[in-house]
Amino acid sequence: PAGAHGDPSATDDKPTVLVVLSSRNQLDLRDDRVFATGYYLNELIVPVRAMLDAGLQTVFANPDGNPAVTDPHSISASYFGNDDAALQQALALRDSLDGLQHPLPLAQAISEGLDRHAGVFFPGADRVGRWFPRTCSRRVPPAPGASHSLRDAAAGAGPLQARARRQVA
Repeated sequence: PAGAHGDPSATDDKPTVLVVLSSRNQLDLRDDRVFATGYYLNELIVPVRAMLDAGLQTVFANPDGNPAVTDPHSISASYFGNDDAALQQALALRDSLDGLQHPLPLAQAISEGLDRHAGVFFPGADRVGRWFPRTCSRRVPPAPGASHSLRDAAAGAGPLQARARRQVA
């Protein structure tokens, strides 16, 4: 159904952007402590809002297809110009995106074809190169052309993310 993995108001005729998130919501530390993690609210919601405002539909995916989790450290007005209203708007948008609770498994998103999307966006792309290649090599079966270019883009977070930015601009 339209919007099942992204914007609940989206229709099938809108161009889509595949938004690739991590499946991790915690990091195990050496001293047996656990550090809560996830995507940074501002790194996801600010670009997603721009995509939606530009008439694009978002489709969310992560390696495991499990609910994407906001890093609790990022739920702060300090990431929104110390504007509490902007933080609340970001949280409201986040909560309206069904795709964050029901993302596609990344292997499925790739097997369905990346060419069907106007672009691919990696929130927090400066860190994607640390987790994505390892995760991809374990969980994403090779797909002719598509998985290779997705892995290459993740390693440098370059061409495909830039393509998504051009679609929004």
